[in-house]
Amino acid sequence: MLKANTKKCIKCQHERILWSKGMCKSCASSNKATLTTTSSSLGNSPLKSKGLIQKTKGGKSPEIKAFYEALQESLKDSARSIETGAAIVGASAVNMAHIFPKESFPSVATDTANIIILTWEEHTRFDELLNRHEFDKLAQEFPNSWGKVCTKVKQLLPKVTEQKPLKFKFEKYLHGL
Repeated sequence: MLKANTKKCIKCQHERILWSKGMCKSCASSNKATLTTTSSSLGNSPLKSKGLIQKTKGGKSPEIKAFYEALQESLKDSARSIETGAAIVGASAVNMAHIFPKESFPSVATDTANIIILTWEEHTRFDELLNRHEFDKLAQEFPNSWGKVCTKVKQLLPKVTEQKPLKFKFEKYLHGL
């Protein structure tokens, strides 16, 4: 079972699951002006260096924005968590978890195989464990979907051109299965 990992929100000071920049989902969504990404805040991100990031309203590249919009439209009436099967009303980017993070792996940023649908709480925990390369904990906390994620990773690995630790750790992990 997925356990909630709560911390104090920097804006409302309530003990909640943090979503973005130290804020809970409610505060983060009401504070969109401070959450928009600009090209200057991206530094030397892979998407920026490959020319995929341009200044756009909302801070997303045209390719990523179009990808999210198309995916969101396809999920409009039928989104369900891959882990629990829970219906997700009004699915949006917060429900679309990248297996290989889009900022670090632009080669698969817009590949639908690189996306799994989760509730926002599950997405937060999934990203937290994935960022720490804690595959055994992912397998334990996401027992219904981890096998599907590993299948997707096997499909994605030949397409990943970036030579980064997550890719190498996934290769080593999958080799040991």
